[in-house]
Parts: sequence; C-alpha cells; structure tokens
Amino acid sequence: MQVATLCIAILALVVSVLSFCWQVLSFSLSGRKIRILTSVGWRGAGAELILQSVKRRDDPLDRLSRLAGRGPSTPVLGVTVQNVGRSDLYVSAVFVAGRSRSDTHFPPATASWPALPCLLKSGDSENWYLDTAELEHICAGWNMVDGDRKSQLELRVTLKDGRTVRASRRIRVEELRRIWNVSKAGRGLPVAGA
Repeated sequence: MQVATLCIAILALVVSVLSFCWQVLSFSLSGRKIRILTSVGWRGAGAELILQSVKRRDDPLDRLSRLAGRGPSTPVLGVTVQNVGRSDLYVSAVFVAGRSRSDTHFPPATASWPALPCLLKSGDSENWYLDTAELEHICAGWNMVDGDRKSQLELRVTLKDGRTVRASRRIRVEELRRIWNVSKAGRGLPVAGA
C-alpha cells in the first residue's frame, strides 16, 4: 500500500513539473516578439515600392543593382518591422540614430513614414523608409564623413512598453555615399546579370 502511494506521489510530482515547464514555455512563446530588418530598395511614383532586406555581410549597392530595372527609380533606405509573436505590438517611434545620443532624427509622418503609434497584429509587418537624398542631408547635418568607422546610421524602433530595438544591420556612410554618387550621376544602377 505504501509503495503504491509513493509511486502515485512521484508520478504526480513529475506531471506537475512537466506542466509548470509547459506553462513557462507557452508564456515565453506567446509574448511580444519583433524582428527588425534594414532594407534597401526603389521608390517610384505613387505607392510603387520594391524593398529587400540587407543582411550583415551584404553590400547595399549590390542589393539595389539586383532590384534595378523593375520600375521605380529613387533609391531608398528603410526598416521593416515584423511582429513574429502571438500578441499585438505597438510601435511608438521609428527613428534614425547616428554616432552619439544627440544624433537622432524623427522623420515626420508621410506616405513613406507611416504615422505612429502603429499597431502590428500577429504576423503583420510595416515599412518605414527614407529617400537616400534625405539621409544625405541628415549625415551632412551630423558632420559624418567617409572612412570614419563610427560614421554609421542605425534605424531603431521604440515599442510602447519602452523597449528600443535596433535594426539587424547598420549602414556605413561610405555605403550611402556610393549610392548617392550613382543616383546623382543619373546613370541608374547596373542591372545584375545584364
């Protein structure tokens, strides 16, 4: 009789530990999860937009040239915010950050920079992007120069709960300068594989 009671007690303890672990796991999976990607692309007249994310080792100019020749003609740099969790997510600010705390730029709401705060339901995503010419003015105002390792732009997102999340990749000013020089020359970018 005592052995049976002991076995039942051990089984109940194991089941309760497994139940507790499952609840902790489901709680962590159901929370707010966000993925922020740095994107480059082309913007055309109206709402025409082609964006592609830039990974850490990718060259933004190479990414743009792969997208060239598909219609839109103004190069843009932006951020794609994806809600990959199960809960709704409120984005309260999206901004461009430079090398110091004082170097921050909060663009006004436009067609390319949607109004904030923004609600992202589970599985939703939203794009915020600026023309590279506007980013050139920002860099000039912050006295960012080519070759300086600290001359990088970073896109950041502030959530309603107070967290600030950085985009997946910083963009060096020298990379932007190459894009500006090509777009200012009016030659357009070479189409990859052509």
